[in-house]
Amino acid sequence: MNEITNTQEKTRVLKPRVDIVEKDGGLLLVADMAGVSAENLDITLENNELTLHGKAADRDILYQRAFTVGRRIDRDNIEANIKDGVLTLTLPRVPEAEPKKIAVQAA
Repeated sequence: MNEITNTQEKTRVLKPRVDIVEKDGGLLLVADMAGVSAENLDITLENNELTLHGKAADRDILYQRAFTVGRRIDRDNIEANIKDGVLTLTLPRVPEAEPKKIAVQAA
């Protein structure tokens, strides 16, 4: 994790590690945010930027990370779950953006 320390408040700001996996229907993001609960997590999507902000309840740690999201993501159906400090985000593709196989015919 990348770390930035705010010396005035003694709060550490961490950039959580995130695994990004391409699935058939879109993308899956898995972020390690130890100590963060759903109540202390804020996820926003503004313009093309998906931003994660989380505060660890038992420590002076803030997690922050931002990603650029393309037009092929179905913004209305993004889902987020957090369990035991692991955030899972599901970013489905818009149906018309799904890959389509083109049949080739012999001439």
